[in-house]
Amino acid sequence: MDGEKSHLPQTFEVHLDNFSGPFDLLLSLIAKRKLDLTELALSAVTEEFIAYMDKVTDFSQTSEFLVVAATLLDAKAARLLPVDEQTDDDTLAALEAADVLFSHLLQYRAFKQATEFLAQRFATWSQSTPRAVPLEERYERILPPIKINIDVRRLANYAWDAFHQPEPQVETRHVHSATVSVSSQVDTILAKLRRSRSCTFTQLQEEAPTLGHAVALFLAVLLLYRDRVIEVKQPEVLGELLITRNDDRIKNYSGSEAVA
Repeated sequence: MDGEKSHLPQTFEVHLDNFSGPFDLLLSLIAKRKLDLTELALSAVTEEFIAYMDKVTDFSQTSEFLVVAATLLDAKAARLLPVDEQTDDDTLAALEAADVLFSHLLQYRAFKQATEFLAQRFATWSQSTPRAVPLEERYERILPPIKINIDVRRLANYAWDAFHQPEPQVETRHVHSATVSVSSQVDTILAKLRRSRSCTFTQLQEEAPTLGHAVALFLAVLLLYRDRVIEVKQPEVLGELLITRNDDRIKNYSGSEAVA
């Protein structure tokens, strides 16, 4: 078997009545429209390729051949469509599809050539090793002198910064903050309104240190408004929210009652 593989051609060759040569050459002629696709016996090409693959274990060629063969088959079917005097939309669509298939064929050839070029370059350069040599003395003489536009003090400061890095700080911003209860914010609002009959929402929000407190505070305002403990008014469009207590409801009201 090894003896047979050594005598196989590097590429798949086709032997037909109207063409004999490498398969890539056949594709090139079809792409350049120098060979009529309708006169090509694709079944014979397929049979020869199957016989060729029985002796070759490079399965990558199989996938390449299937793509190209499917492209040629669709293109040939489109060419063989009957053309009436009055061309319909289906025929035009089939002819456009054939042109698209030919463009895919050209793309296949381009990628194949690029792959072969890169493989050849890789094989050539993989056997080469660069030689590291110092710069010749005659070239060293023409090099401009190195100028360092920095004084000694600045250089010492840079050296100090490099060798005295600050201690790494552990960031805690990503740590999840403790859950803020809505009932506690209700009690905060009640305490403020018991001291002062009314206040703005901005004034309440000033006592919220985190975003979680602000959200809980807003929910507390909604609960108090639902239970008619407070009145919320907005004198102007997009203006400040004015929160006023309801004296009859606020006397014996607590946060636990709001979230009950």
